[in-house]
Amino acid sequence: EVFCGEPLLVGLRLAHRLAAREQVRLADLALDVLGVPSGALFPAWALAQGQALGDAGISPPSVVLDAADLSATGWVWQPDVDWILMTGSVMAVPAGAVARPVEPLQLIPYTLQWNPDRAQTAAVARFVDLALTVELPPGWLTPPRDLRHGNSSGPVDRPSSD
Repeated sequence: EVFCGEPLLVGLRLAHRLAAREQVRLADLALDVLGVPSGALFPAWALAQGQALGDAGISPPSVVLDAADLSATGWVWQPDVDWILMTGSVMAVPAGAVARPVEPLQLIPYTLQWNPDRAQTAAVARFVDLALTVELPPGWLTPPRDLRHGNSSGPVDRPSSD
């Protein structure tokens, strides 16, 4: 179940035609080459990016990033890459680039999965309780139906800390 989300950002070179904008619509980048992470190295991040592109209704040309690190700061040295998708918590903005929020707002969802019937230890109970009650980092949001507020598509059974 989704318990929070972080706003999706676009990384652009300083010289990119959209770099001066406060926010960027993904549709405006539909013909520019997107640098994507390796699905073999970062399957969840690649999937989240694919879902964001699908939600925006675009399928831009893409190339796999050379960098083997999740922060992908070396993308600016790949001349065939025009832009990347990123989040503030994972990606560092390298010199020669800017990060802009996606318009309209798109959240990268963070999920918490557990089976209360199979994970009834005190440690799991403390972890789940902490994840659902700790203050979110600045800029992160809770979706309308989220676990943090006891709203989900199914019953929410927080494990007992007994």
